[in-house]
Order: sequence, then structure tokens, then C-alpha cells
Amino acid sequence: MLTKKQNLTREILTVILLLAAVAATEYWFFQLWRLDWHVPMFYGGDGIVVKGVENTIRAVSSIARDGMRETDNEIIRLMIGEETVK
Repeated sequence: MLTKKQNLTREILTVILLLAAVAATEYWFFQLWRLDWHVPMFYGGDGIVVKGVENTIRAVSSIARDGMRETDNEIIRLMIGEETVK
């Protein structure tokens, strides 16, 4: 059984923790909202970004697929114990 002083202390700490959690949540939401205004826009022709979302996804997946082909071969060579010279 807790004394009145211990119960009061526990309730005060609980309120402080709840206020800290609310403050932290509001801070992070504000940071995300603020970040939204500073996000640079990318347009077709900027690096690997091409015109249209679907086309950009297709281009990035092509890079990943073709790039991983040699990686997959290297992993298989290492697994079977073949030496590679570069």
C-alpha cells in the first residue's frame, strides 16, 4: 500500500510524462510539417528521375536489376569457391 505522499508523487510524475510525450509529439509533427515546405522538387531529366512516376520507377528498377545481375554472379562465385580476378 502506498502512502498519500507516494501516490501524489506518482500522479505528478505521470502527468509530467504525459505532458512531455505530448510536447515531443507536437514538436515532431511541427518538424515534419516544416520539412514538407523545404523538400526540393525533382523533374524529368534530373539524374535518374524521368518524366512520370511510372517511368521513374521503371528506370530505377532497371538500374537495380541490371546492377544486381553482376552482384548475383559474384555471390555465386564466392559461394562455390571460385576465385575472381579484378
